[in-house]
Amino acid sequence: MFLLRTPTPARILAFAQAQASAPLTCAEVGWTWEARSPDGNVTNHHWAVLYGEDTFRQAAHALRAWALFRTD
Repeated sequence: MFLLRTPTPARILAFAQAQASAPLTCAEVGWTWEARSPDGNVTNHHWAVLYGEDTFRQAAHALRAWALFRTD
């Protein structure tokens, strides 16, 4: 879902409720957790360990500011 603005809490809730009963789109439930890929798929895991309260605050701010999806 791509939006031009940060969604309102009501819109997020409505979306989550609409998706709650939707079927899964991947038959191989749990394959990313198990770090294996079904035939024909590639799993690309990137991990980073971040330390410190300041780093946590910066990450939380980025999430709240919707910065993860900024395209500028």
